[in-house]
Amino acid sequence: MRGSLTRLELAVARIEAMLAATIPHLATKAQVAKLGAELRAELAEKPSKAYLWLVLGVLVTAILGSFGAGLAAVSILH
Repeated sequence: MRGSLTRLELAVARIEAMLAATIPHLATKAQVAKLGAELRAELAEKPSKAYLWLVLGVLVTAILGSFGAGLAAVSILH
């Protein structure tokens, strides 16, 4: 019986040491909530996907329009 209690005591001591080493590095619920709020605030300042697609569409249209104007100018010169 004493041998079993000694092994159990050693196992509990190892578990306690592991928890003591691990727990200080874990974030609290309040810290996670604060980080989430900060991330949401940062992301709110970034442009949306729809805005980026709109900008891309405008740029492609401008490039194709200038390309078309260049082709028209070349065809006039011939």
